[in-house]
Amino acid sequence: DYFVVTSLRVTAREQVVLFGGFDVDWRGDTWTWNGSGWTLAAEVGPPGRQHHAMAYDVARQKIVMYGGFSNQQGRLHDTWEWDGASWTRQATVGPPGHEYAAMAYDGARGKIVLLGGSDGASAFGDTWEWDGSAWTQLPTPANGPAARQWHAMVADEHRDRVVMFGGFSWTDDQRGMQDTWEWDGTGWTQTATAGPSARWWHSMAYDTSNKTVVLYAGYADGTPTTDTWVYGFGK
Repeated sequence: DYFVVTSLRVTAREQVVLFGGFDVDWRGDTWTWNGSGWTLAAEVGPPGRQHHAMAYDVARQKIVMYGGFSNQQGRLHDTWEWDGASWTRQATVGPPGHEYAAMAYDGARGKIVLLGGSDGASAFGDTWEWDGSAWTQLPTPANGPAARQWHAMVADEHRDRVVMFGGFSWTDDQRGMQDTWEWDGTGWTQTATAGPSARWWHSMAYDTSNKTVVLYAGYADGTPTTDTWVYGFGK
């Protein structure tokens, strides 16, 4: 499925790791990319799914995966970690069953941050942290990010911030969103209302050389886009 297969760059092993998705069924295979070719790394581990979220814990050198959806099990709320060789299931208690959530690594505090997602009936605006052993739900401020799904989040490694942009508002007006927010470990701050057009299903990554967040494509008003935007200070 072109918008739900999730992959991450793992710096410690110089690999990109891909898990899951959907073709004729929900996939549960794990693949690694070394810059020249793909290798099937595992076929045993988390049940097949799509719409899941993954983030790389740099300090612990593990990929953390949460949630997603499969037709057999509905919205999932399991947490798994990939250590480069195999998957291990972790917490069974944490965020409720979410799909379309976004996660990123908060390097300054050594925690994975999760925001939002959907249970199929409504979207969420909750924030959770994973410290390697347990999930903790953080207070939801009245002036924080509105509930959303299909947004993107990435760690700004230079400034020790998590940057989040856009998504889809599951309210009465059901629309794309155009806001930019940063997480500093204690709360969310809105930093921009202008920039890329309102959109969802976009991709974001951090450019370590230029110290900027790069955003590519997505859906704007239901129309696919191919534009590229840069956010950051580049210092």
